[in-house]
Order: sequence, then C-alpha cells, then structure tokens
Amino acid sequence: MRHILALLAALALPSTALRAEEVLLAGPVFGEIVAHEVPADFVIAYEASDAADYIHEAIPAGETLDRWTQMITLSASKDAGNTPPVEMARQLGANYEAACPGTMAGVNIGRFEVPEGRVARAWYLGCGRVGGTDHSEQMVFLVIVGGRNLYTLQWAARGPALDRAPDPALDRVLWQQRLDVLLGGLRICDEVPGEAPPYPSCVD
Repeated sequence: MRHILALLAALALPSTALRAEEVLLAGPVFGEIVAHEVPADFVIAYEASDAADYIHEAIPAGETLDRWTQMITLSASKDAGNTPPVEMARQLGANYEAACPGTMAGVNIGRFEVPEGRVARAWYLGCGRVGGTDHSEQMVFLVIVGGRNLYTLQWAARGPALDRAPDPALDRVLWQQRLDVLLGGLRICDEVPGEAPPYPSCVD
C-alpha cells in the first residue's frame, strides 16, 4: 500500500466570499462542547457514541444514508488530544485508498487556527471510483486537536464514476467554499457544568 503522505502535495486554494445559508450545530462530546456549521438544508441522519468514539452524519434533507450526494461527518476519539493530526490523516487516507484502487488523489491543504486555541489541519482526498460502486467520491476534512479529544470534520460529495483520479484543481473554488463552511463556525470548548443549549459560553 502506498503511503498516503506520498500522495499529498501543496495546493493553494483561493478564498471566496460565496457562502450558502448555514445553521450551527452544537453539543457535548466527551466533556467538550463542539460547534460547527452545516448548510441549512442538511439534517443529522445518524448519531452514535460508545466509551471511546463519537460520530454524527448530516446529509441533505430527503436523502438517505444508503443514497446521498453530500455528507458532513463529525467524529471524535476520546482522550486522544495528544495524537498528532497527521496520524489520523494517515488512517483516513489508508482507508480511502483501500476503497479506491488505482484512482485516488490526496492533497495537504495546510494548518489553521481554531478559536479557543485549538489547531486544525486540512486535507483533500478524491477517489475516481469507489470499489464495487458506480460513483466517485471527494472530500475535504479537518483533523482538530481539542483540549482532551481528537476530532475529524469531513465534507464528502459523490458523483459519477471516473476512470482516473479526480483533479481537485478543477473544482477548487467549490472545495474552498466547503472548507470555509467547516472552518467558519468551528468551536471546541470546555464543557461548563450545568450549562444548557445553545451553550453561550462557547458559541456566543
């Protein structure tokens, strides 16, 4: 298996002011409040948690977890805040590559500061044909170091299958817009005992 970092190359994405209407999701995850934005027509279609991991997935209203065109996923690994973000990126990249034989592309976008002193690193991954399906898939994702936990925030989109790796430069404005949304409302704060939604200590 090729090492995912061998596929990563710097990509300068232009900033853009074009933003769709978004709503803010916020809630407690393993002792921290996590807030992030999704487009207003997205709904949470799946949520699960156990002793070590948390996940929720949001998709456009009217779509299903079996058939979706876009998905925004938040995941958390409890008490893993000391894990280097690049290690999580390697895991995601290896999983993506395993599902995408021969048509994968990867780009290291860079490092970003998140309010409350957190750090995020961003990557792009693209797959021309997901194995055993008739669709391609691309995503931008953040790996975020919280005060105690490690998080990923991903925006994935599916399209027609390709016989080659997707070229992220072709849709770089669109992917920058999506990255802007992921970063725009992102907050990870210490949970305040007894504080109720909408968690004003974090999102106000």
